[in-house]
Amino acid sequence: SFRHPALIPQLALIDPDLLVTSPPALIAANGCDALSQLLESYLSTQATPFTDSLALEAIARIGGGLIPLWESAGEDAAARSAVAYGAMISGITLANAGLGVVHGLAGPIGGLFPVPHGVVCGTLLGVANRTNIEALRERDPDSVALQKYCMIGKKMALCEPSKGRSRRLDQLSSGLMSLVEKLQIPRLREYGITESDIPRILQHSDQKANPVVLTEREFGGIVQARI
Repeated sequence: SFRHPALIPQLALIDPDLLVTSPPALIAANGCDALSQLLESYLSTQATPFTDSLALEAIARIGGGLIPLWESAGEDAAARSAVAYGAMISGITLANAGLGVVHGLAGPIGGLFPVPHGVVCGTLLGVANRTNIEALRERDPDSVALQKYCMIGKKMALCEPSKGRSRRLDQLSSGLMSLVEKLQIPRLREYGITESDIPRILQHSDQKANPVVLTEREFGGIVQARI
């Protein structure tokens, strides 16, 4: 990506009302991208108490605002503010804590195929986190990342706090998958990607600061599930 210290602004004005004219498809894809950035930085192996505290509040705001913003086509003022705030914070947390498998795949996919970045991140959001949760349960059941996943479910109101950890993780996985479907995020095949492209995608991808090292089969399975 194109980066330089001179590109960092001295002041950033975040105006939620700019979202009033955003088409629902853009709200869905870019909202999921911001949510993914928050989840990945919160779950990152490089996360700190500083980034965790910022990310959790922003996860709660986007979790409560993204669907209302999409359903209202930008008209819901409270939802606009919630999503704009979450998107802003996601930039701060990713810059300080790094990202995971969604963005490890999104860069190469966007470079190799004409897929908008938000669409890639949005379409992979549910299955990538489901894969992480399954891998952590199998190989690192005491991981702090699983505790963090339970907190994500609570903040996004996707799971019942009174249930056991296993049930809450299941509810979070299905909730994130349902979110992607509800927002009608396109599948990768709509941009010409086929299963035969997976090896080439993986060749250029990495897992960045993901909370668990996925096998090649698991990593490729994320892409395959959204073709």
